[in-house]
Amino acid sequence: MSRVLAVAVAFVAMGSALFAGDVKVDGVHLCCGKCLKGVDTALKGIEGVSKVSCNKDAGLVRFTATDMDAAKAAVAALAKAGYYGSASMGDAVVPYPATGIEEGAKSNSVSISGVHLCCGGCITSAEGALEGVSGVSELSSDGKAGTISVKGSDMSLQALLDALHSAGFHGTVK
Repeated sequence: MSRVLAVAVAFVAMGSALFAGDVKVDGVHLCCGKCLKGVDTALKGIEGVSKVSCNKDAGLVRFTATDMDAAKAAVAALAKAGYYGSASMGDAVVPYPATGIEEGAKSNSVSISGVHLCCGGCITSAEGALEGVSGVSELSSDGKAGTISVKGSDMSLQALLDALHSAGFHGTVK
């Protein structure tokens, strides 16, 4: 009996170590050194996250997380910094935070904030992705503020965010 109890205690004590793993975030927009530095800054100091690396050419961010909670915190930090990609830890999907966009929401004028727009390459890529959304007629970006103003007719807020996501960016649509 004491042997079974000792084994059970050992498994509980090792629990978080059993779930530690490599996290991959694919499809992230990483066009320059400032993009890479932005990822490092976003993930620096997050408890349970280590060994951060980026592959600019592959659009890949990797790091080690002690558990799924640490992985989720890191992905939330990437989103807050304006980055997006398909995140996984082993076979498990690491979800991005909820967007808060109401289903079917549309607008003729939208501001998207918190987008990583450190250089002309970022702005060109983000605007290029948004140009393809139905109803978009005018775009204006402010790289320093990380905002994109979008004007048009009957634009789907979710379609705008999906377009940014497909280009490796995240933002808050208002």
